[in-house]
Amino acid sequence: MTDSTTVVAYVALREYLLWLLDDAQQRRVLTLTPADLDGSRADWALALAETYWRRGDRRSARVYADTASVEYGAELQHVLNKGLRAQTSGLQALALAYLGRTQEAIDKGDEALNAAKLAAAPTWQQSYIQFLLARIHLLAEQPEKALDQLEPLLRTSGSRISPGLLRIDPTFAPLRGNPRFERLVNGS
Repeated sequence: MTDSTTVVAYVALREYLLWLLDDAQQRRVLTLTPADLDGSRADWALALAETYWRRGDRRSARVYADTASVEYGAELQHVLNKGLRAQTSGLQALALAYLGRTQEAIDKGDEALNAAKLAAAPTWQQSYIQFLLARIHLLAEQPEKALDQLEPLLRTSGSRISPGLLRIDPTFAPLRGNPRFERLVNGS
């Protein structure tokens, strides 16, 4: 049997799933160390930034987002695989968005997506970066641009993004009621 720290750490490494955790599990995330998340200070800091953000603690979220941005920048100095490099840049862009540096985040997210396409990164990796960019646009309060990123994801074979995920993920609550979003998640 797997202990709860292992499960919480697994979800934390996939920051886009943190919304699945209940209050006690979120509090557990906030006690994790980089060692619990495969040793990556960047992934750890982003998980904490996202968790604090979801809990309404914007100040703490920004502190950890700053750490994540710096750490992803340091990681980029050593990443040779172009697809992984693009993904790391996309994660740094998300950290920048949590910091409130939205235009810089959008520019970096766009660059990351273009780099992934030029590198012929696997479809799942390109889709993940595009998903990050949609989330960045939501943090920047640009719902139509977020939808511009989400629409092609649902038409991409190999994308792990589905209408069902968008329907239940509270990250996309600001889009609910938008006719374009409703068509997207309801398949009409």
